[in-house]
Amino acid sequence: MRGLPMTRATSSDGRWAYTLYDGGGGRNDTPFVHVLNTVEGTSHCIELSMLDPRNAYRTGLTLSGDEGTLIATRRGDTVATMDTETYEVAEPPADQPEPADGGGISGVAIGMIAAGIALAVGAAIGLRRRRRATGLPADPFGTGEPAASPEPKGGRERTRAST
Repeated sequence: MRGLPMTRATSSDGRWAYTLYDGGGGRNDTPFVHVLNTVEGTSHCIELSMLDPRNAYRTGLTLSGDEGTLIATRRGDTVATMDTETYEVAEPPADQPEPADGGGISGVAIGMIAAGIALAVGAAIGLRRRRRATGLPADPFGTGEPAASPEPKGGRERTRAST
């Protein structure tokens, strides 16, 4: 296995996970679907040679209603299908039904959203800790009162002479 995971589709019972990898992402690499049986712990790698590895991140995966076909889509168009029993891959026939959700959200997009949320939460926690350490209220907008100035060290205030 080589490459980065792009997107995933999972069977309704959670037994089967189908993950699209870019195969390395280079011009001569081949994207593939990693088929994982989560109950038995077995897996297969199925090449999707009709996909451009440099654009694999734009591809979504969904399962047909009966879960007998894995459907790879890009911009709402079916670009490849795979029989989930035989692992036979084909370019889409003209009468192939479109998946109901338009191809899903890619794994890259999910990762970026999760990273953004984690960064925002981490920044909020760090700000809260810094404010507590300096004697300022943890939430400057929560009390409606101005923050108290800390007492100067040494007991005397120093004033600056003005000219």
